[in-house]
Amino acid sequence: MIAIITDKASIAQQIALSLNIDVKPEGDGYFQGRGFTLVWTNGELVRLSPPEDYGKPRLAKENLPFIPEPLACSVRKKKTAKGAVVDKSAIRQLNIIKQVFDECKSIIVATDAGEEGEWMFRTVYAYLECVKPFKRLWINSLTAKAIREGFKNLGESALYDNLYAAADCRAKADYLINLNAGCAFSLATGMVNHPLGRLQTPTLATICTRFMEHRKFVSTHFFEYHITLEKDGQYLRFTLDGTAKNRRNAEKTYTYLKTFHTAQITKTDRQNRIQPAPMLYSLTALQKEANIRYGFTAAKTMEIVRKLHEEKLVSHPLTDSRIVPEEVVEILPKILRQTAVYCGMSDCLCTMDWENLNRRSVGKTAVFCHHALIPTGIYPGYLPKDDKAVYAMIVSRTLEAFAPDCREEVIRMEAAAGKFILESKQVRIVVPGWRVILDRGEGELKDTAVFPVCTEGEPVRISGWNLLTRKTLPPPLYTEASLLAVTDEAGLGTAATRAHMIETLFSCGYIERRGRNLVPTEKGLAVYHCVKNRPVADMEMAGSWEKTLTDISRGEQSAETFIRMIEIFTKQVTNEILSLNLTKDFTIKLDRPEPGRREKK
Repeated sequence: MIAIITDKASIAQQIALSLNIDVKPEGDGYFQGRGFTLVWTNGELVRLSPPEDYGKPRLAKENLPFIPEPLACSVRKKKTAKGAVVDKSAIRQLNIIKQVFDECKSIIVATDAGEEGEWMFRTVYAYLECVKPFKRLWINSLTAKAIREGFKNLGESALYDNLYAAADCRAKADYLINLNAGCAFSLATGMVNHPLGRLQTPTLATICTRFMEHRKFVSTHFFEYHITLEKDGQYLRFTLDGTAKNRRNAEKTYTYLKTFHTAQITKTDRQNRIQPAPMLYSLTALQKEANIRYGFTAAKTMEIVRKLHEEKLVSHPLTDSRIVPEEVVEILPKILRQTAVYCGMSDCLCTMDWENLNRRSVGKTAVFCHHALIPTGIYPGYLPKDDKAVYAMIVSRTLEAFAPDCREEVIRMEAAAGKFILESKQVRIVVPGWRVILDRGEGELKDTAVFPVCTEGEPVRISGWNLLTRKTLPPPLYTEASLLAVTDEAGLGTAATRAHMIETLFSCGYIERRGRNLVPTEKGLAVYHCVKNRPVADMEMAGSWEKTLTDISRGEQSAETFIRMIEIFTKQVTNEILSLNLTKDFTIKLDRPEPGRREKK
């Protein structure tokens, strides 16, 4: 008998159906048939052991830093009114898995194909002291075809050792830094429930830094001048390059410009340029755009795309990649024709050059990394409104990515009015290409007007003058979209962890939403002021760790060296926080708008 272990029963059922295995359970907690037994974990059954499992129910100052050697794992616990107790459902499922493993000849690992799924299996495997050989199923989608192909090409266990090593390092780094820094901070402040974290604290610092910059910003006025030139009943606006900050000087310049009723064209320049098709979505890119377009949180988008994946509608969601391999391109025309109809985009299909698809999003994907998000070609049934919106985003982006490039003509002109030179820049779309798909009723293709043709040295009548008063704006507060962008650029976290990172800050009471903006609470700002110049809040350092973890997954860095570095950092941060006297003036009060009143923007 061969055991197949998955994350959940629903995935086990899909695999069973794809392999024509009778899915009727012959026992509680597993499926069996045709020489296979399918069993599942239902989440993390085994986790790194909490301090109480080492005989340290409460960590006093003399117990810190707490770095047990070796770090052990134990059965998942759940919180109760009497404290944390072992989860009986976890013990029950572990016993079922042990029974299946004891009876099998070998194991096929079908937990989520990534770091998280690999760690989930291997911790259970080690906890049960299993020594049976195992192979890994690595697939990009849950369609029956992908599953059957995956079973024909199972990977040897050793191929995934580095992936597990990276996952193990990530889990241990989070455990050591989060536990020790959090406990030290509570002892230093005298306050409980003020956790710190390897990823969450740099993210909090980023939000708070921008919030403080926004609050302290002093707006100033400046002035812009415009003239409108008219030729053959068509109009063009020219802007004075440079602005005035003094109203009296601005009005003096404006009065001077109004004395001129013609302007002389001193320069014309026409250039053709290509606006390349956008790249396919990674999970983070999808989360950013879903937040901008629909206001969806990163967590909500991830939840939806996970569901779409389990319903076999889209490829694997936990991906940082924005490209697909060559073999995927071969099946794209069929996929896009089917899915475009469902999303009401069949009229966009005429834009596609099926014989010469755009190649910008095609390339070699990294070993053991999932390719970009694309639809699978399975025709959806009923989808809830929000699920359909996210699905349509993935379909439309796939169409955009493989549609022809957009070709534009950029027209720049300069006009002299007395001693001043004013400039005009207009863009005319020559070949819309992928922007036909992008245009969602938002006026994207309105720039196709024909502009008046002016020649150098030609005098053109001025039909209007404008003096506009502008204000300098503070740096914008972070939204989830812009925060995802900055953490992605800094390499902070992975596609799988960024949504959880943000939600952790909410659950800790460190940030809140004000409209779509993310702002710190009094509690969050207080923590920030204590740690803002400390290594635990250093985004650059946290980003460098993520790069090292990626190198470990590729076999380019040593896991042991990384853990030693994390232990040294943990000791440094813990002792540094414990040495601070933060019990006084800990709470920072924030100015809040009066109830019912909105802050001025």
